[in-house]
Amino acid sequence: MLDTDGDTITDDKDNCPAVANPDQADSNGNGIGDACETVTSAPTVNIKVTSSEICLDGSYKAPVTVTLTTEKPILNNCP
Repeated sequence: MLDTDGDTITDDKDNCPAVANPDQADSNGNGIGDACETVTSAPTVNIKVTSSEICLDGSYKAPVTVTLTTEKPILNNCP
């Protein structure tokens, strides 16, 4: 059997045969793997900044912690 992308999933069962995605993640359940999914709208990204001290001008004093959360997985194979 053919495995074009080399992810150990044969093309006939692979939900994204052109891009290696051995986990076959398909977060929206449409049969197209997340690795091949075309994003039609920008995902929601939430950024939370925390600091023990906030200055009167709105700036933060070190140390500052930035937490990034998204509604979709963050992929590392984007162009």
